[in-house]
Amino acid sequence: MDNFYVFKTKRKRSNYVIQSDVIHKGKTFQFRADYELRENIENLAKGLDQSDAKVIKDILENFFLDQKIKQQKFEISDI
Repeated sequence: MDNFYVFKTKRKRSNYVIQSDVIHKGKTFQFRADYELRENIENLAKGLDQSDAKVIKDILENFFLDQKIKQQKFEISDI
């Protein structure tokens, strides 16, 4: 009886996390780049000393920022 272990099936947790404090991961995208585009991204990443994903993310953010600025200029010119 000295080596007997009592298995407990119900345990109370004391380390609950409030859902608003949890950082959710965003949706990921995958695409297949041609040779020239892949080389350009890799060379730019090496030059900036960043990862390929960071370079692609920055390029896309810059593109959508430009689109937003163009849309705002168009809306201002209509007024």
